[in-house]
Amino acid sequence: MEDNNILAKAGKVERAVRETCYNVRGEYPEDGNMYLAMKPNLTTSIARSVSLTILHDEYGISYKLLSAYCGMTEKSVMKRVAKVRSHRFMAAEYSQIYNKPLEML
Repeated sequence: MEDNNILAKAGKVERAVRETCYNVRGEYPEDGNMYLAMKPNLTTSIARSVSLTILHDEYGISYKLLSAYCGMTEKSVMKRVAKVRSHRFMAAEYSQIYNKPLEML
């Protein structure tokens, strides 16, 4: 998969997730690169995790490519994806922030 293709898909997903976070939580994720925030607020953490999950599960982008794109380790990416997979069935916010961008894309 080409890097430009990943960037285009990631940009679309990130915009949709940011907008959904605002609609659900009433605040946007922190400005800048949400993947590199060392101590992100809850909204940024949710947006980062949901974006990675959508890119992996819906677009089939590998953990290796996602980790290179985000500047994170593969293990960190895998942890965030696993967190959303479990939380979206237990927490209403995660469910809404995961499902609404899929409708928009």
